[in-house]
Amino acid sequence: VQPRALYEMFSDEQKARLYKTYAAAMGPCSDGVKERWYAVLEKVHPDYAAGVRKAVESLDTDVNTVPVTEDTPLKDK
Repeated sequence: VQPRALYEMFSDEQKARLYKTYAAAMGPCSDGVKERWYAVLEKVHPDYAAGVRKAVESLDTDVNTVPVTEDTPLKDK
């Protein structure tokens, strides 16, 4: 009840930032882990899970990935 109430208090801009933050953190996670986390978010609010899923799917690459050297390319999707 409490997480849902907090989520529902957020403005659209706050929700967008929340989705983006989760997406950045979930970038390196396996698909199985992501699906399990979407199920948890779904219990809070269906829009919460959908927003995070959409943000994760919109990432071009793992935003937390940095090249170790100049010769280390970033992984392309």
